[in-house]
Amino acid sequence: MGLAVNGQLVILLLIFKVKKSQFIGPEVEMTRLKGLLDKRSSRLIVVRGRRRIGKSRLLAEFGKESFSTLITQLPGWEGIMGLQFENLVVHNRKTLWKILGIFPEEIVMEGPFFQNPTVKQPGCQIDYMIQTRFHNLYICEIKFSKDSVGNKIIEEMEKKRKNLKIPKNCSIRPVLIHVNGVDERVIDERYFDKIVDFGELLCSQKQIF
Repeated sequence: MGLAVNGQLVILLLIFKVKKSQFIGPEVEMTRLKGLLDKRSSRLIVVRGRRRIGKSRLLAEFGKESFSTLITQLPGWEGIMGLQFENLVVHNRKTLWKILGIFPEEIVMEGPFFQNPTVKQPGCQIDYMIQTRFHNLYICEIKFSKDSVGNKIIEEMEKKRKNLKIPKNCSIRPVLIHVNGVDERVIDERYFDKIVDFGELLCSQKQIF
């Protein structure tokens, strides 16, 4: 289950955005299926019944409710998806530039950034950074989460900002790129210069300079 974007495969990025329609049906059977799934010994489940009684709909609803739960329980799942999300955003960076109002000829340096620690300066990792000839430094935090991004993100960004060795006369522009929403408190703080919904990035990808 995935979505191809510019030759890349996005796996399950938008699974949490799906709106579930109301399912009115055999609740007893649904409960039994969930119970069997919880038993790690279960390997094969056969659903039988007469034609048009709702077997396919039952299994479709069961899969919709259970699949994302199973995936998110895999060890290291969120970290793996986070890296895939970062790669996808960087792959679509030209669209991101347009959203941020940056023209290609203005860019001095762009890409993921890693600052090695020294005796005087702590190490620092930036998901994606853009430096322009107008002395603007865009520090982009690419955040994948199955839930909305909470207020802790500001604390994390501020720590990176303090550890980063900033070029002389550069103005810092924090940017948050997310999927599955942002807590209202994050928006109210007005900390980020721009908050970019990944859906917005996808919708804008056909527009180029």
